[in-house]
Amino acid sequence: MKNINEYKTIQRSAKEVLGEIKHFIVKGVTEKDISDECIELLREKGITECWYHGVPALVLCGSRSRMSVSGRDYIASEEMVSDTDLVTIDLSPSKENIWGDCARSFAVENGIVVDQPENEDFISGFVTEM
Repeated sequence: MKNINEYKTIQRSAKEVLGEIKHFIVKGVTEKDISDECIELLREKGITECWYHGVPALVLCGSRSRMSVSGRDYIASEEMVSDTDLVTIDLSPSKENIWGDCARSFAVENGIVVDQPENEDFISGFVTEM
């Protein structure tokens, strides 16, 4: 039986990657760029495996952020982050058969990730979800 702390460790690593990637997400980078950077950040934390259809980082931005796609069919695209965008990242790290699962969406305004969006579309979306 696995120890809960092993799961907490891999989950913490995934959460750290999502915190670190925030500054990488800027206008002009592609889904593939973001995915590759997430994979590298996971690798730096000693995580080189994933459990979700061989997709360690599923990234969607731009028009693709409205998609619901399975890892079976996912290929990181060359779609670029725009000036105002929503970027969703879903990580599926695995190490020695211990799985993590962590996702986050990032609001982009004026070409950078913002913590408190001012764009009305973002705000109304948040209000709808509450």
